[in-house]
Amino acid sequence: MPENKTQLNVVLVWPSDVLAEREALEKTIITRVNKVAAGYGLDLRLAFWPKDVVPRADPIAAECVIEKDLRFGECDIVIAVLWKRFGTPVLDAQSGTEYELRLAYDGWEKRQTPRLIMHYFRTPSGEISSAEEAEQIRKVLEYKRSIQPKTLYGQYKSVSEFEEIVFGDLVRVVREWNREEQKPGQTEPPPPEIATHQGWEKQTLGNSPLYTFCGYQKELRDEDSFQNFAIERQPSFRNPNPVSHLWADSYRSSWIQARVVEAGGAHLAVSFFNGPESWPCSLAIRPIRELAVATKNRKHIRFEAQLAPDSDLAEACIAVRVVNAWYQHWAYGPGGGTYSLQKITRDPDPVTISVPLDGRWWLFPADGNHTYGPPGFDYRVIASIILEFGGPASQIPGPGKGTVLLRDVRLTR
Repeated sequence: MPENKTQLNVVLVWPSDVLAEREALEKTIITRVNKVAAGYGLDLRLAFWPKDVVPRADPIAAECVIEKDLRFGECDIVIAVLWKRFGTPVLDAQSGTEYELRLAYDGWEKRQTPRLIMHYFRTPSGEISSAEEAEQIRKVLEYKRSIQPKTLYGQYKSVSEFEEIVFGDLVRVVREWNREEQKPGQTEPPPPEIATHQGWEKQTLGNSPLYTFCGYQKELRDEDSFQNFAIERQPSFRNPNPVSHLWADSYRSSWIQARVVEAGGAHLAVSFFNGPESWPCSLAIRPIRELAVATKNRKHIRFEAQLAPDSDLAEACIAVRVVNAWYQHWAYGPGGGTYSLQKITRDPDPVTISVPLDGRWWLFPADGNHTYGPPGFDYRVIASIILEFGGPASQIPGPGKGTVLLRDVRLTR
């Protein structure tokens, strides 16, 4: 990941009735987004009143203090969150909220700073308790109508829904940010040429079998079994190693290890520890004969998993990624950094996990080749299957310590 990061300044506009949303942005959403942004050389910094405003007097109005400290017309992104309140009148505006957004729009129209103004409206629910509340709601709806000609906005019903919508939107913004930085007329350079001992000096990167970057042969295998953990080294060398790599968030003191166990039927025992706030440990499963597999009519990844009885965790989660022919990493889940987690427990019988290749997958930017290749998931060839491990969680495997037993990884119809 790039070490020199470009800071994106994000300013939040929020009336007092969306405190829960502000806390979600501050404590959860921005942190999650920055894990993705790091792979793009970006880091989001969230600013809002009162955290980033120095208390002091202003000869014109208190709102000018907020304007000077938050710099609405100079930041990169403005996020406005509105529900039932629009605020009280200030200067020549109906409220501080309107005044701040007017500054943002003025900068956007004149200088394209901020580059983005993102609106999110929470759907009002319940009975209106007073005439004042009704007036505030009217002002919110009036503002909402006023921006419709130029603005697409998000709507949500709960804080949890707000978290997922905003997280997904900001991840998309991060992925496109540097691409939009290109100057008019500037084009991306052509893919670099490669030269090998086989004399492929004129073959471009885009025409190469990129799955060979995993250390595989160019030949493809047409079999259901991807990896059975039955090691064969001499004399056939048919299945010399079932694992390509192990990864752990060492910054958070996490660790992972794997060993082949032959007793009780060949399987892989994966022990891991994810520290608090760490990214989950992961392991890449290498195919039999070190040959990538042509899926053909096989549209599911299937394997057996079991949480070992001596695990600290009573329940564990597994996330699934694959490496395809383009050496891209694709993750199984709804997107925006969120996986569809597979849960296992300390049940005496293993669980069969089946993941559809024609389901919902998103391009994982922190590993492999995410620059060259199709924007959609091309699963005609599977080079590696990557599993992430951790404790119970909602978006990615969470913290915890355990051992997972894996058996019979295959592609099925």
